[in-house]
Amino acid sequence: MTEAGDRTALDHFLRSCLAEIERRASLAQDHAPSFAEGVAAFRAALDGAARVRAHVPPPVPATEVLAELPDSPLTRACAAAARAIPWTTSPRLDDGGRDIALGRVDEVLDLGGVNCGTMLVRAGAVYPEHSHPPDELYLPITGHDAEWRFGGRTDYRRLGPDELVYNPPDGVHGTLAHHEHVLALYVLW
Repeated sequence: MTEAGDRTALDHFLRSCLAEIERRASLAQDHAPSFAEGVAAFRAALDGAARVRAHVPPPVPATEVLAELPDSPLTRACAAAARAIPWTTSPRLDDGGRDIALGRVDEVLDLGGVNCGTMLVRAGAVYPEHSHPPDELYLPITGHDAEWRFGGRTDYRRLGPDELVYNPPDGVHGTLAHHEHVLALYVLW
């Protein structure tokens, strides 16, 4: 695929994620104002996005599982965009990218004050608990048996099929992948 084709695939993936976030946010009872803020921030970021980097480094080992993800419109869109996403190791653990990969979309697109990317967690792996000042929204795409700590909770729980994850500023959160690989889009604003 050409660089222009990669960019088109990335745009398609991000716009498809935005549509799914909007759909799920409209169903949400909890955190509805925060979801609305996240949706608005993400939409504005995509509308004003500018390419900042063309070269994308080779992916880390965990991205091998992209070919194993369940078939859906979003997993197909992510697979098509994968070459345009700079996949890297997580700064939160030292696994060399074996079990965890972050796809740093904000390293190839200037999204203003929004940070956006993908989180890929191999089945059986744990994305460590952490916190940060910005609000954060996750769109879980795969890994329906995963457990998430989020939203100020102290425990982990499985999500329903149409749920979004919201993390308030400085809220501790993490992800436990069980038998399925987890792919999620994250948006921090």
